[in-house]
Formats: sequence, structure tokens, C-alpha cells
Amino acid sequence: FAALKCQHPGRVHYLPGNHELAQRTGRPVGKGSETYNDLFRRGVDAAYGAAADDVYRLYVELFRACPLAVRTANRVFVSHSLPPA
Repeated sequence: FAALKCQHPGRVHYLPGNHELAQRTGRPVGKGSETYNDLFRRGVDAAYGAAADDVYRLYVELFRACPLAVRTANRVFVSHSLPPA
């Protein structure tokens, strides 16, 4: 994604889905007794060690900065999902 965004900044957009929105808002998403929110956080902790808190904060900042949808010049509306009303 990052390489494509750099090559085509006005044509490539990262649209968050339900899991990113859940991570951003703290709404649990999961199956059974474990949430994907916790799994994601543990994955960040395992991958980044001492820097995990900063990396996680930047993930959430990225999710906040992303558009929820894109409407193209020819009026096509593109989104993964929408937050509840």
C-alpha cells in the first residue's frame, strides 16, 4: 500500500474496514471469548517490543486519518463498511 500511495498519491486510498474502525473506537470485534482487538494489540506488542506503545498509537492515528469512503469523479461511492448510526 505505502509504495502504491507514494507512486500514485491521488489515486490510491486506504479505506478502513470494520476491524480498523473497531480498533480505533475500542468496540470489541471477535468470536468466542477472545476479541480481535486484543489479538491485534498483542501482535503489535510481539512485533515491536519496547516501541509497541508508540507503534500502536500511530496505527490508531492512521485509522483516524483515513477516509471512511471515497467518491470517484464519476460519482462511484466506495467503502468497506460504515460505523453504526
